[in-house]
This record gives sequence, structure tokens and C-alpha cells, in this order.
Amino acid sequence: MARIRALSAAVLLAAGFGIFAAAPAGAQGLGCASTIVVAVDGTSSVGLEHTVVTAHTDIAAAAGADVRRIDYPGSIWPLGPYTFDQSVRMGVDAVRAELGTIAAECPGSDVELIGHSQGATIVGDALEAMTRDGIDTSDYRAVLISDARNPGGIATRVPGIFPGYTMRGIRGDTGGVELVQVCRPQDPICDWPTIDELERFVTLGADFQAHHTDYPPGYLDNVAPPAQGPVLPAVDVPELPDLPPLPNLTEPYTPRPLGLYLPQWLRSVLPAAVVDWTPPAIR
Repeated sequence: MARIRALSAAVLLAAGFGIFAAAPAGAQGLGCASTIVVAVDGTSSVGLEHTVVTAHTDIAAAAGADVRRIDYPGSIWPLGPYTFDQSVRMGVDAVRAELGTIAAECPGSDVELIGHSQGATIVGDALEAMTRDGIDTSDYRAVLISDARNPGGIATRVPGIFPGYTMRGIRGDTGGVELVQVCRPQDPICDWPTIDELERFVTLGADFQAHHTDYPPGYLDNVAPPAQGPVLPAVDVPELPDLPPLPNLTEPYTPRPLGLYLPQWLRSVLPAAVVDWTPPAIR
């Protein structure tokens, strides 16, 4: 079992450059920095110039680290074209591929991983998958900011109710990696209200806006980490197949035939008129 420390943001973020301690570049082979940071942004933040993650990795890069941002959908349908589960799987595959490249090309470099929100889920899930596959993770250090699988996170306190967004409980075995989960109290992704905190459900939206992205370098917070509350029993929900990009609420309508979203066995028994039907735009 990994050494998991659920720390307050103050412990890691109070010192201006609190997450990484990048060594000077160029010490570990031709073209390899001493420290390589694999960075995974959260939902709807992938590719943006300024994010919760880049606030930390920009400082790491200035200190000589090679920062490698992971490109993945960062999506939760219907606010993006992919379901959360599918987006996470794609992110996990991308992280594992990047770690494989680093191991082959820069075996002497120190490797740090950082993820925020959906990106934290991806980093943690990638380390879990590697551990299941017998891959040693003890040379890595990972920081998960606002991890939904934090002991008090939404994935541990809310039963599965929405297909495509699996609530998988407290984070599992990530091997020997030094894993730190950072959670700001009242950030509902990593600190979901318990049944004893009903008043917090009234302010969930405001709490999300105020706290979910408030993890800057140098910010001081003397509040203890959120207490671990009761964990609700998991409820199985139907697994959805991986689909092409779905119509969503954030993009202009693109006509697509219904058959694109049906499994092969169902397409084979439906009339062509149904399979080829293209829903009209909603006006």
C-alpha cells in the first residue's frame, strides 16, 4: 500500500514553491532534465494557459524541471463530448504512455506527477493500474489536488447514480509511490458534505466556485484537512461503451446519425431508417 498522506493545503502550498523541488536540468542523460513533471489538468482545463496545475508547474519549469502536460479530453458529458469514465480512461492511458517514454528515454530522472480534480483521479488511477500490473511505482512522487477519491471526496460519499460517472470509493493500492492528497475544506469534490452537514448542500455551488480552484502556490491555510466522514455503500450503475464524441451543451449542434451511438448488435436488428436517422437541432 502506498504511503498516502492527506494533508492540508498549508503543508504543501504555503511556501510559495511547495510541491516540487526541481533539480537543475541536464544531469540525467542527453536532453533529460534531472526532474520531469507529468502534469494532468482538470475538467475543461486541458490545454489552457493558466490552470490550477500550471500555477505550480510553471514554477517547477523555471527551476529547471521538464514539465510534460498530458493531452486528454478533460470532459464530463453533457458539458463535454466524452463521459467522465471514458475521459479518465483516455487520460490514464496517456499518463502511462508518458511514464513509459520517460522510463525508456530518461531512466535517471526523478519523476513527479501532479493532477487536479479529474486530473487527480487520472494520476491516482494510473498508479493503481500500474500497481495491479506489477509495475514498481516507488520511484515516483505524486500530488493529487482535490481528488474525488480522497477519504471525504464525492466518489466516497455519493453512490453511483449516473451512468458514465462511476463512484469507486477511497483510493486503492498505488504501490510504493509517495502519494499526497491535498484537499481544501469545503471543496465539494474532495470534501463532500456528510449527512450531518445538511446546511452545506445549500451552498454546494458557491463552495465549488470558491474553493475548488483555490490551491495557489504560497497560499496560507491553517485549517486542518477535512475529517473523514461516513462512506455510503456503492451502487452499481450500467457501464457505458466507449463512444465517439457526443453532442454536448458546450458546442454548436453537429448533425450525427443515431446509429453512431448504438451498439453493433442493436444496429444490426434495427431498420436502416432508424439507424440512419439524424436528430434535428433543438430550437
